[in-house]
Amino acid sequence: MWGIDSNPITTVWTALDDATVESGCMQIVPGSHKHGILNEGHYTSEEDQERYCTPDKVMDLEVLAGEAVLINNLLLHRSGVNTTDNPRRAFSVAYMDAATRSVKTGDAFPIIFGKNALKPLVE
Repeated sequence: MWGIDSNPITTVWTALDDATVESGCMQIVPGSHKHGILNEGHYTSEEDQERYCTPDKVMDLEVLAGEAVLINNLLLHRSGVNTTDNPRRAFSVAYMDAATRSVKTGDAFPIIFGKNALKPLVE
């Protein structure tokens, strides 16, 4: 579990190295976001994998270093296994509602954009 009280909305995944099938590029199931949340724990069960992630539905997203992928967080996605000696690094940013709280502490997260952006939280 992510440790937050709501799901991120969108993620921007930027490749720092080329991501190929051999190096474990991101894999998605196009249209799978339309099913909504399949598991609150954020891991797809074996049953759901057999139902939604059959080889004919999975698409490899090969990208060059510097390219970015924008995904809906409900879209079924994963990284493949890197079978090369080369790194497959990426920088990932998840965007979420400003009202999102930590389930452990109840604290809000810093606001990056909009009103009071980057101001310290003062209570």
